[in-house]
Amino acid sequence: MTHVGSLPRTPELLDAYDRHKSGEMTDSDFEAVLENAVNGVVVRQHALGIDVVNVGEYGHVTAGKIDYGAWWNYSFSRLGGRP
Repeated sequence: MTHVGSLPRTPELLDAYDRHKSGEMTDSDFEAVLENAVNGVVVRQHALGIDVVNVGEYGHVTAGKIDYGAWWNYSFSRLGGRP
């Protein structure tokens, strides 16, 4: 059993997105929060019996716990020729 796509972000990760974007958090501090959040979501998936776990797209910045706009921003920037 598995799943695909984004998973809801933790409050800590959402706060880190905002603080990093505003310059209040260094890249290395943000990466530590992101790594911790990814580890947590992988552990939760495993505990639920998911055989093939994923990172829930936690590396894609979102505006809220659930943000369908993140995919649009990501895809439009790629289709628009920007990295």
